Amino acid sequence: MEGAHAEERGMHEVERADAHHQTQSLIGELEHERSMRQELERQLAEWTHENGRLKILAMDSQEKAEELEVALSEEVVARIHAEEEQGRLAKQRDQLDSELSFLVEEIAVMKEAMMSI
Repeated sequence: MEGAHAEERGMHEVERADAHHQTQSLIGELEHERSMRQELERQLAEWTHENGRLKILAMDSQEKAEELEVALSEEVVARIHAEEEQGRLAKQRDQLDSELSFLVEEIAVMKEAMMSI
């Protein structure tokens, strides 16, 4: 009978050892999964932060693009006005040149007339 008890005890010890080994194996798997989850959470936090930073940069870029568009529009309008003014001044200069040429001719004619008297 003692042999049967010893055999039974031996089987229980083997079963306990197997159960302990399975428990340790499961604990190891759980620790590994927890470690992997923590790494994934860390990466998610890092990516969330980077995504926020990129969104801010995109908004800044959009704002700067809009500012440049407004500045460019203002520059184009200013150049158009400057070209119009340049054209107006060129016409005025041509008119004044014509008037000056006429006056120079008139003065020459008057000078000649005065010299003949």
